[in-house]
Amino acid sequence: MNSVQKIVLILLVTFLLFNIVDATARLTLFWIVHLVAISVSITKFAACLSPPHRNDTSLDVRQLTIAPTYTIILALYDEAAMVPSLLDRIAALQYPAERMQIIVALEEDDLATQCACQSALRRGEIEIVTPSPGPPRTKPRALNAALARARGEYVVVYDAEDAPHPAQLTEAAARFAAADRRLAVLQAPLRIATRPGAREIERQFALDYAAQFEVMLPFLLRCGLPIPLGGTSNHFRRSALLAVSGWDAWNVTEDADIGLRLHRAGYRTALLTCPTVEQAPPSIAIWRRQRGRWIKGFIQTLMVHSRSLHPLDIPLLIAMSLTLVAAIGSAFVQAPAMAFTLACLLEWSVLGDHSQINWSGSCLTMLEMSGSLLAMGIGARRAGLTPRWRSLIAAPLYWPLQSAALWRALHQLATSPYQWDKTAHTPPDPDQMERPCALDARAAFGLSRKGENSPSTDCAGRNHAPHPSLGRLRAPG
Repeated sequence: MNSVQKIVLILLVTFLLFNIVDATARLTLFWIVHLVAISVSITKFAACLSPPHRNDTSLDVRQLTIAPTYTIILALYDEAAMVPSLLDRIAALQYPAERMQIIVALEEDDLATQCACQSALRRGEIEIVTPSPGPPRTKPRALNAALARARGEYVVVYDAEDAPHPAQLTEAAARFAAADRRLAVLQAPLRIATRPGAREIERQFALDYAAQFEVMLPFLLRCGLPIPLGGTSNHFRRSALLAVSGWDAWNVTEDADIGLRLHRAGYRTALLTCPTVEQAPPSIAIWRRQRGRWIKGFIQTLMVHSRSLHPLDIPLLIAMSLTLVAAIGSAFVQAPAMAFTLACLLEWSVLGDHSQINWSGSCLTMLEMSGSLLAMGIGARRAGLTPRWRSLIAAPLYWPLQSAALWRALHQLATSPYQWDKTAHTPPDPDQMERPCALDARAAFGLSRKGENSPSTDCAGRNHAPHPSLGRLRAPG
């Protein structure tokens, strides 16, 4: 922490302590919080009004006469059960097999996952890379070990549960070929698959991703702002990765960090059309561990980039405020704000005392909530889904969970800043999946009461077969 950060921290702590005893400070803090929240909400309203992301439909992937070599890095740890289905999904990619280099990045002591990879390793379909022993035991350190072995002109990272659209690599290669070398990374939209009977935490997670990848990120890029990348399905020019020395091995959200570092090095980011489907955390406990790691990584990223932040880099300042600062600040205030609101409502309903109701604050809170709910609903529809009304109504009860994740993040930041909380995954249930077909995509994402046929995804101006991970689901029961 440099001297400027220490001064800011001291001033912030002093102000918060003063706020406990001084009414003027409390009022000042109240308006600061709401002004920041309103700024984020206005951005969300603007993002909802802006057109959805569309790539240049004149770009034809068939113009690629020679496919460049593509390195696919699969970062796995304790994922033996996921290996067969993951390799099947990678094999389904519509890209010349001889032009793909598949590297599985593993930890040296993860013998079970190594054994699960042995059959593919013997056939020469994959390479296994393990980082040298030593700290930190994080995903970005394993990615850097794999990057050292990469031969491809382009590099993509996938996680154990990922189901990328078959045309994703082809679209990315065509986009890179048509752009100048300042285009360093392409982010595929991430969409969350849930099954019939999914818990509400999974549905809320899916709505979160829809708002982020279908509404906010396209808007930020359209405004010329950098974005913190998602944790997977990032397609890079290998030369750009090497120019910024790869990933930060000590950051537990290396994706958010490298997106900002590439911007500071003069590179730019764009979005793909072909999505990647992922799983949602199946329980609040797993969600809290994952979200706690994200918040801890956001704080790490904010601290690292604020050390050498140029005051004239306005796009970076705005982007970090609307993403990292907004996420951390939201986690700080959600639970206290909900507790205060419920206490006021209880006092009003029991005692009939209206004096404790802050009408201006209530109106501002409703405005701020409306921006988030609108982004969730529009994001879900842009992803081809029909969000359940009850999930949107329940969202304000989901948001305070971020405060629990924040306290976990702060505790780990003080005691184990580089600990990587692993998210457990389970392989797809074959009893719920049948052969790929023109499918009930809405039911597959678990956000509508009943499914309707939906068209296949249009990637890079071409119609492709339906996403193989979204086969027709059998009705529950």
